[in-house]
Amino acid sequence: MNTQILTLSLDLQILLASGVLGYFIAFSGYRRDHRTLEQVAFVLIFAAPAGFVLSQVTIVEAAPAPVLTIGLALLSSIVLGIFWRLGAPSFRRVVERNLLIGWDDTLPSAWQSMTMVRNNATQITVLLNDGSAVHCDDLSRFADQPNGPCLLGFDGSIALYITHVAEPDSESFSENDPLDPTFGAKMTFIPAGDIRRVHYRRRAS
Repeated sequence: MNTQILTLSLDLQILLASGVLGYFIAFSGYRRDHRTLEQVAFVLIFAAPAGFVLSQVTIVEAAPAPVLTIGLALLSSIVLGIFWRLGAPSFRRVVERNLLIGWDDTLPSAWQSMTMVRNNATQITVLLNDGSAVHCDDLSRFADQPNGPCLLGFDGSIALYITHVAEPDSESFSENDPLDPTFGAKMTFIPAGDIRRVHYRRRAS
């Protein structure tokens, strides 16, 4: 373990912790391709609110003032991270598209872009490589089930509650009930390598 960071001043340690915390909140789960320079830049951005708090509040030795100041600094970076995750990507896309700058949202794939949009999903159909297909006709039924209503993995994998199944090359679906009154709900995991196509229906938010 590198203990050099412990030799830094308390203010610098708070700034680093706040910046890293804000960065993880903003990008965890959907951005893993930032280069080192980009990571450092974002940590500094998310540390800025904490720096402002520390510049306005003097840390004194007597408790609970240091704890309160540290908490406010961390909270300011957390709030910025939450705002960035929830609002900044959509706001930037709207601005760029209205100004005809471009349609690229900087995410590595269309799949990640689609799964990051906060829409009300209603149905999902997964076509598999063997020609079969599985379908959930009403995702809202499973919103309260474990990991419900479905999971769309970063790697392209999918987990869902299957209500209809189609055999290979069949055009008709047969019903399947994933809910059992004794054993609970059955969720099916599908690795990305088994998936040929996905139909994902959503309502506008």
